[in-house]
Amino acid sequence: NFFPILSNYILHSSIFRFIAEKLLGLDRNAPMPKFSGRKFKKFVNKINFQKNRKNIFYFSGCSVDHYDYEVGISALKILDILGYNVITETGLCCSLPMLSSGEFDKAKHKSRKTIVNLKKKLDKVNYIVSTSTSCSLTLRKKYSEYLDFTDQDSLKVSKSIKDICEYFLQEHFDYFSKNLNPINFKKVFYHGPCQLKSHSMGLPALEIIRLIPELKIILSEADCCGIGGTYGYSKEKSHISNSIKKNLVEQIKDSKPDLVVCDSETCRWNIEKSTKIKTIHPIQLLIISLETNQKKYE
Repeated sequence: NFFPILSNYILHSSIFRFIAEKLLGLDRNAPMPKFSGRKFKKFVNKINFQKNRKNIFYFSGCSVDHYDYEVGISALKILDILGYNVITETGLCCSLPMLSSGEFDKAKHKSRKTIVNLKKKLDKVNYIVSTSTSCSLTLRKKYSEYLDFTDQDSLKVSKSIKDICEYFLQEHFDYFSKNLNPINFKKVFYHGPCQLKSHSMGLPALEIIRLIPELKIILSEADCCGIGGTYGYSKEKSHISNSIKKNLVEQIKDSKPDLVVCDSETCRWNIEKSTKIKTIHPIQLLIISLETNQKKYE
């Protein structure tokens, strides 16, 4: 597909970034992810889950649909190993970008459509899992807090939402404790994003990746990476963002990890751009460990 190639060339060109900064206030040095085209959707169309299994819905969200397709593929692979028939649908948006920019009328319209869609999914599944801490937090809490969605359908959807590592910790800890294998990476740096604090669920991903044998994990002491969702993309706020991230960047560079691991997509993009060290979602680390034996869940 030529579109992602052209888009990435334009969006990452210094000329475009300069113009975008002048006209739109978009900081020219802010992290800009690369379009992946339809790679995740193509994978979804190819994979065949066994229909006689327990159903679960995977909410991929915009970041997986358009940028971090590897995260979505890792999620589907792990859920398959764990014995699920995964139902998913690309193109669903939690409306967080509109909420963040104060476009509440647009957000309310789009969010209501998302609630209606997900409520129908709950006729077939008990839980909806997400790899995006931003999406899961929005679906779980922000609809009621920002849009006053307190009807039964909205509350039912809210209660069904699980961060994927939270779900793994609650439902499949025993499997991971027995089936994770040593990996080629010996030292990783883990940063828990701000959204997890709002979820009030601790650091479930850390509890799972700690089960990988022979892996040294350096735990972040920083409160924030500085990006704040879309906050750090603003030229006006960039100096604040850069000041906040300085502590984290120094920690990472001093620890010299093989990889950085973080649950949030915008945090990962910001960390990788700032440190030049590959930064991945926890489940990408888990699939590397699991795929050495591909033992199915029993």
